Amino acid sequence: TFQAIDATRFNNKYDVLVAVSSQDQTVGERNQNARAIADKLRDTIPEAITVEAVEQIKTGTNPVTGQPAEEQVSFDWFGERKDSSIEVIESTVIGITARDGEDVIAFEDSVNAAVAEVNSSGEFSGITVANAAGFAPTIKQQVGSLQTNLFEGLLIVILVSLVFIGVRAGALAALGMLVTLTATIGILFASGITL
Repeated sequence: TFQAIDATRFNNKYDVLVAVSSQDQTVGERNQNARAIADKLRDTIPEAITVEAVEQIKTGTNPVTGQPAEEQVSFDWFGERKDSSIEVIESTVIGITARDGEDVIAFEDSVNAAVAEVNSSGEFSGITVANAAGFAPTIKQQVGSLQTNLFEGLLIVILVSLVFIGVRAGALAALGMLVTLTATIGILFASGITL
């Protein structure tokens, strides 16, 4: 059997990944703190349906000795630009999933506010909590690019209309395009669809 890859999610199920890192903690200590931080984030992000630390250590039975054993089965690293260099440190990831239909940008803003609250609380000293991955920056960049391209395209069409059709006819064509575009965006906005 196979599982399809969901390219719209991290680790096939999370909308945002938050990194919990520390210079002086073992993997086990960091995982324990990540679980505690996940509990705190769960209480402060009402739009989230899942907030969980992605476990790096699994407990099982050693097949040779029959005794319980722990084994590190995964690892994560978090990189952050500081001045002109990138600092990379081991981390434990907290995966956060939003409710279906949730605004991705507003959701990630809520996650960032909750992360800032955890960092400023001082409850977890020696630990850095940061938004490691999310789609909001990419969406903001794409929407900004779309708006710029739309404005530039409209401006070029208006200029070409004014030059080649004539001032009066070009002005009417430009006004018609502006009214059509404004009405379309207005209807989308009234329907709850926004850029």
